[in-house]
Amino acid sequence: MSTNKDYIEFVVEQLSGYTNVRYKNMFGEYMVYVDDKPMFLVCDNTVYVKKLDEIKSFFQPNEVGFPYVGAKEHYILDIENKALTLEVSRQLACLIDVAKPKRKKVMSSQTGEVLAYIENLDEENQVIMNHLRERLKQVFPNAVERLHYGVPSLFDEKPFFYYAAFKKHISIFPPLPQEHPLSDKIAPYKNDKGNLLFLKKNTIPYDLIVEVALALRECYTN
Repeated sequence: MSTNKDYIEFVVEQLSGYTNVRYKNMFGEYMVYVDDKPMFLVCDNTVYVKKLDEIKSFFQPNEVGFPYVGAKEHYILDIENKALTLEVSRQLACLIDVAKPKRKKVMSSQTGEVLAYIENLDEENQVIMNHLRERLKQVFPNAVERLHYGVPSLFDEKPFFYYAAFKKHISIFPPLPQEHPLSDKIAPYKNDKGNLLFLKKNTIPYDLIVEVALALRECYTN
């Protein structure tokens, strides 16, 4: 099941000690922001928190779970405990202010390189890129994934699809031919080079991205 609207509104209500709390829909689930900092991932009516040593003492050993397929283990927050919720939020606010992404040693395998790329992203980008990667794996089970030109890509003898995460958007390339049947559908997302940019403040159109990936494979591997 996915998170219902009443539950996500309750999560926001429990954070009423803050003046700037918002949430964003992400493939049927939600990322909750406090003062524009991504703090909580809400999936299946459960609030997840990224595992950090600095907040470990707030959680019992069994208060852990996986918010989605392919995700790392997270803490599970008892959102009904408002005092706990606000204290964890205060701690996270400090940690997010000072945290810097840790560059991890790139793994030798091609898939490992892609996973290392995603793991080095911030929490919001990890959620988006992991979900997109899972969708692509379902559609292209035999494609080879690797890091190419520094970003995740798919190969079917030749490279045909690239996707990358940035601060405010997700980008996919190369561009489709100008007169392609999908031209009208992708027009709102095209930049001046013909690549597609999807702003993270909006809902990411995963179905459209898969359509484009299928079209790119047809264009670049035949």
